[in-house]
Amino acid sequence: MMIQCGSASSAEVVSPDLEIFISGGIGLDERQEMYANRDRYNLRLSFANAMGAYISGVNVSIEPLSAKGTAMQCPDAGPLLFLSLIPGKYRISAAFEDKTQVLTVNVSPGASERVLYWP
Repeated sequence: MMIQCGSASSAEVVSPDLEIFISGGIGLDERQEMYANRDRYNLRLSFANAMGAYISGVNVSIEPLSAKGTAMQCPDAGPLLFLSLIPGKYRISAAFEDKTQVLTVNVSPGASERVLYWP
């Protein structure tokens, strides 16, 4: 099963497997609202350029590497993407302006944060 995150917005989405995710953070008010609720999510991704400025329009794929979890496609994520995933190991692939970064994360009940930078 594959879940589509949809376009970047601060609307929270709940998948059929009760995984929750939210993408957005364009503008100070939206970022502050997302950060105020960040404890609901066990994986928090931020996207920025080499100068540290937030970027959006990142194409993100999340693939569970363990038996549990649901694959997700987020075609227009950022600058923040917060997820509440079933604990386990996941492969994150994030593409922006023809450059792709791939990382593996262990998601546990505690929060994990990653910032991905593009040159």
